[in-house]
Amino acid sequence: MEIWWFRPRPTCSGAGHPTRHKLEKYLDAYLAAFLRFIEVKGRTRGAAAVTVTKNEILTCLNKPDEYLLAICPSSGETVEIRHLRKPFLREPDFGATSVNYDLAGLLVQGKEPT
Repeated sequence: MEIWWFRPRPTCSGAGHPTRHKLEKYLDAYLAAFLRFIEVKGRTRGAAAVTVTKNEILTCLNKPDEYLLAICPSSGETVEIRHLRKPFLREPDFGATSVNYDLAGLLVQGKEPT
């Protein structure tokens, strides 16, 4: 029994491989249409910075249309949510593992969710 979610290796005879390949291409395109990368950063109101990892920045730069940064400053009971699309312009330095961004600047760039 083959499981279609895993990529089975082609058999030696190659029987059925073109059909399997077409199905995999279709599934990849279908799933890519719904794939989103959402990074949520929760901070207390009045915090000065937000730390974003290098991996999160690289994901944003590689998939800018599918990436969303949500910043959620809160003060006890109330939470304000801001969405940022394409928040990063360039990748961090080679040796960096994370980057601190000014929270106030990101909140100005962000928009309320629709």
